[in-house]
Amino acid sequence: MAAFPALNPSSRAYTPGSFPVARFTSASGAQNRVLLGASAVAAFLELSFAFFTEAEAKQILDHYAGEKGGYTGFALSANLSADLATITLTPSGNTWIYDEAPSVEYVADNVYNVTVSLVSVI
Repeated sequence: MAAFPALNPSSRAYTPGSFPVARFTSASGAQNRVLLGASAVAAFLELSFAFFTEAEAKQILDHYAGEKGGYTGFALSANLSADLATITLTPSGNTWIYDEAPSVEYVADNVYNVTVSLVSVI
């Protein structure tokens, strides 16, 4: 479990997760809920990296390959964790997986835009 590369994104989009809840109907017909955990899960984080060199884009692709795509969980790098600490619903202690493969867009010779979609897991 290697931490996400310590690269600074040019933009990010964060969608807070939700608390795991089981819903059921009781014998009387009332709708009930049971909280299944104390931490929000399935928070989404989209990071965009603009005008990266090939070497910087390769760091993200190598990390994706090293984490077996979206199979192995990992921690965010210290610079991203500190940046997200200002958001109240950020799941602390959760790990992240890739929601999908990173998107790499060729801009010019040795210049790329990379977009990464991550989802939090327990």
